[in-house]
Amino acid sequence: MSLFDHPGVLPFAQGNSIMTILNADWPAYPTGVGVRDALVGLARFPEGTTFSVTSDIGGYVLLVADGFGRRPEDRLHLAIAHEALLDAADDGLVTGVERLTEREHEERRRDQLRAAVSASARAAGRPFPDDVDPLDHLGAVLEGAVVPFRLPPLDDEEDDDGFGPVFRTWLGVRDGERIGLTGRGWARLAELFEDEPVPLPDSARPRVEHIVAGGLYDTALRELGAMVETRMRQHLGSAKYGRQLGLEFVRSLEGEYLEAFVRSLRNAVLAAFAFIRNEYAHNLVDLPRPRAVVLLGLMSSLLVEVEAISSGARE
Repeated sequence: MSLFDHPGVLPFAQGNSIMTILNADWPAYPTGVGVRDALVGLARFPEGTTFSVTSDIGGYVLLVADGFGRRPEDRLHLAIAHEALLDAADDGLVTGVERLTEREHEERRRDQLRAAVSASARAAGRPFPDDVDPLDHLGAVLEGAVVPFRLPPLDDEEDDDGFGPVFRTWLGVRDGERIGLTGRGWARLAELFEDEPVPLPDSARPRVEHIVAGGLYDTALRELGAMVETRMRQHLGSAKYGRQLGLEFVRSLEGEYLEAFVRSLRNAVLAAFAFIRNEYAHNLVDLPRPRAVVLLGLMSSLLVEVEAISSGARE
């Protein structure tokens, strides 16, 4: 397998690097590292949606939307950089997030691993005695044999030693809380889309521009959703529609584009169809402009992406 076949090669670079690689096999990957990227990802879901952390690797977290998808393959995910969520939380744009030191983060990670190992042992009918730490009995299977290993000891020295700044650059989730977009977060995202609107593709302007100008935002969303589906059907020569069309379109990209891009696009397409296309295809809704600006930006971005893929302009 070449480097570019690895699912963790991300479609953006950070700092002076020429590429970003995340050593994780996730169903979705981050599409950027800024606060706007985080807010856009969270805004693909209905207002009030909460998210749980399912994995935390290399400065990124994988989130799953709570309450959607009865089967594992139907669940919707997004991945966000620690830094983006922490900065958003500092401004009151998201809930549930707190800043940790590296030691605090590692302690929580080990507590979660300890609980998982204990649960596995109980399920197998071999629970650990109360005075035994499950983390002292870890092992890996190598060539058919179990090889024990131990985690390195935590630093004896506390992060806050009173002699310098305490760096709380690691992400934690407050006990009993979930990550979610606040009212202020929705308002900030509307401001960002107002300041830097996602332009309508030229193909959509004759059908949609005058509708948006007239304030019929739900009608504009219906038109954009229909255009996305039309472009997908034209690209595939398919008669499918809705979710099944979206899945067929994404599957057609496998092997042609970075795996991280394809997996993230899958989640974006399914979220757009489930929460925007379906909602406004079947209902008349008087949308307030701030919310409409966000949804129109999301659907315009998806249409731009689909048209770029269909025309071969997407590299």
